[in-house]
Amino acid sequence: MAVRIVLVGFLPFLTFVLLLKQTDYLVFFGFVGLFTVVGFLYWRHRATTHGLINTFSRTVFVLMMVSVLMLLFYIPFPQLLKQIIGGVVSGLFVSSLLGGYLFPNPITAALIEDTANFSPDLQSKQEAVKELSGSYFGLNLFALNYSSGIAGILLGVIFAGVRADDPVFIILAFSFTGIFFMIGYLFLKKIKLSPTH
Repeated sequence: MAVRIVLVGFLPFLTFVLLLKQTDYLVFFGFVGLFTVVGFLYWRHRATTHGLINTFSRTVFVLMMVSVLMLLFYIPFPQLLKQIIGGVVSGLFVSSLLGGYLFPNPITAALIEDTANFSPDLQSKQEAVKELSGSYFGLNLFALNYSSGIAGILLGVIFAGVRADDPVFIILAFSFTGIFFMIGYLFLKKIKLSPTH
């Protein structure tokens, strides 16, 4: 839900909060693109050294903190400073959002493997993997679609009518996602995987 809100609200944030003009977008996306590449390399490396759950929960924690930092945009900074801060905040958002795409499937696969390891022999383990795969990935897909639908409703409420280009509501929407990221972070901390993951 939080990721959907951030992705939909990103362009309104650039347009109505940071007040970017036509040429500003090229510089801005180049700057954010640099964060994205560095973030991808960093999170991938961290996953190999600290494990999937630890790394994924760290990305969600960063997203939670950046959501809170969005409240800074209620302060009337000079325009250039606001755009610089906006670039850093957006870069942190985008690079950490990669975790939302990189880690869930490997974590789900690791959960299936760990659960199947309780089977007493190889044959029943293979059967358990088949059964669990359908259940785990099916539930994951259902949760994604369900949360995306709820996020769509929230976006409709937040950005309805004149609020669509109101910086106050755009900033509030981004900050509001911090609650969802916090809930996700608390749930992630409860998941335990074997040391090989």
